[in-house]
Amino acid sequence: MRSPVVNLNEFYREYRHNRPMDELIEQMMEMLMEEVPSFEPAILENYEAVKKRLFVRLCNRHWNKEFLKNVPHQDHSDFAVTVHILFSRNDQNWISTTVTNVMLKHYGVEKEKLFEDAFENAVKLFPARIEDMKMMWKEEAGEEDMAWEKFENRDVLTNKDRLNGAAVLFYPGMLKKLTMRYRSGFYLVPISIHEFLIEKEREDIDVAQMELGLIKTNRAVTEQKEWLSEHVYHYDPFTDMLERAADYQKRIRA
Repeated sequence: MRSPVVNLNEFYREYRHNRPMDELIEQMMEMLMEEVPSFEPAILENYEAVKKRLFVRLCNRHWNKEFLKNVPHQDHSDFAVTVHILFSRNDQNWISTTVTNVMLKHYGVEKEKLFEDAFENAVKLFPARIEDMKMMWKEEAGEEDMAWEKFENRDVLTNKDRLNGAAVLFYPGMLKKLTMRYRSGFYLVPISIHEFLIEKEREDIDVAQMELGLIKTNRAVTEQKEWLSEHVYHYDPFTDMLERAADYQKRIRA
């Protein structure tokens, strides 16, 4: 039996922006009553058909050790990229499944080929999006009296749907594109599995304070299943190294 998958992030965002709870519940009920998009399970048997439906997600590899034992993945610093198959997608509902080691063996495809195809297709299905944080939060909050200056010179990296968008960091050429944008290294705050906050490198960055803010946000706002990390990261274009920001600062001061 299939059931709809409802993205609660938008509902929670609207609730925080003072939309009445009864309206939100009514909208959720309408979505749950809608017919669930169907898919043909036989698609899974044919890799050529599957290849056109592949996309990637990002998770914390230390917090997901058991899950990662059974699925092909790529490790990047403390993160792991996994591959998924999209069966159906519309504005309200989507159905997908994770590619497992058993499935990969069945397809007779090398892991490197799987990820090459997944990234190529993910760029088409979920294009990357770099948004000015100040403008994004103004749009969402709709409040004119907030201290918007605290969001200056910060971007949000996600995808067009703002769903599972943190994975775009590892799209081919993305780190190079960001380097060209900032003309330097940059810091990355993993707000959730959906997005990274990016801040251009500067001398007065207080990594400990940023990490404290991230931990507080995780505890107070983000669902635990959507946590990506409790560490701030740094990308150094000269060494092509992504690492924890605290480790980076120790390295350059040594």
